[in-house]
Amino acid sequence: VATGSGRREAVELGSSARTPQESLPSLRQRFALFGRAAYGFPHTRTSLQAMGRLYRDTWGVDAATGELVANQYLAKYLLFSARGRVHAQRGAIFYRDALAYRLQGPNSLFWTGDRELSPMENILFGGKVAYLRIPEAGTTSFFSDLEFAAKWETLLYYLASSSAPNSDRKLATILQLAVSCRF
Repeated sequence: VATGSGRREAVELGSSARTPQESLPSLRQRFALFGRAAYGFPHTRTSLQAMGRLYRDTWGVDAATGELVANQYLAKYLLFSARGRVHAQRGAIFYRDALAYRLQGPNSLFWTGDRELSPMENILFGGKVAYLRIPEAGTTSFFSDLEFAAKWETLLYYLASSSAPNSDRKLATILQLAVSCRF
């Protein structure tokens, strides 16, 4: 249901399908500053990539993210990659966790308990092994590259409050097998 000053949404949560309400402003301006750099070391067949991002919006969410990726050829067609990422953010100015809502109620015209709008930090790290076949210059092939890959990543959450939504879910592990062919 939309209102003149914001929007209300109902999202079903858990096996009991509860529908907590939230009221969000209808306008949100977002600003981000982003930088990325990459450098290759041909003599060791290694490359490094770095990324940094600063974010701010009119809801009061301020965030910083940094990422580093290292790639190393172990053999002619076998590539190993390691990745690390760190993210930290302040919560929206109208965010409250479950305990604060229970004790004080909403703090303004707008309110939310959404985990994505809460103060939090997370760390991601992992690795990837790929068989990457790219035809050599001057040869003909029906594909431009072929990749078989196995990837693993772990994501660790650090929430500012033990009363935040899903505060018991602090870990995610991602396992991926992939086949890719570009032609």
